[in-house]
Amino acid sequence: MLLALLLTISGCEHFSANRSAESKAEPPTATKIPQRSEVPADLQQQMRFIQKLNESDTAQRNNLYASSKRALEEKASITHQLQLAWVLATPGHAYSNPWQAGKQLQEVLAKKGMTKDLRLFVGLRLRDIERQQQMLNRLSEAEAKIKALTNLEHSMEERDAEVQEP
Repeated sequence: MLLALLLTISGCEHFSANRSAESKAEPPTATKIPQRSEVPADLQQQMRFIQKLNESDTAQRNNLYASSKRALEEKASITHQLQLAWVLATPGHAYSNPWQAGKQLQEVLAKKGMTKDLRLFVGLRLRDIERQQQMLNRLSEAEAKIKALTNLEHSMEERDAEVQEP
């Protein structure tokens, strides 16, 4: 019986001339794997915007900043505020400002009217932006220390050169 089931599942129909009535039954149909419920429209919209932003070049990102800012000024909404935040959070253009993006996202999270999925997504993105800011701050501090050490090394080399001159 197990062999019949395995052969039926694998697509082999004729393994024996003397199949039982059970094995002559229609092969089992493929079990549908339950899919996650549809992604809410507001989350889909934000994800499409982020994808468009990530695929854009510098000039396009500058244009997206201008259009997002204008849209927010014309009609203040969570959607427009999020889109401006996504542009601000994206590096590689003149208006990139992760600190301001984080501030925008915190303001949005304080508001009501978002789906649970969108709220979770915004919270995760905010956490990523904050981590990115921390890393940039650490990098800036490390660069400042390297610059200070380089300056110190140069001044020591100059002093040594002056001492060695007769």
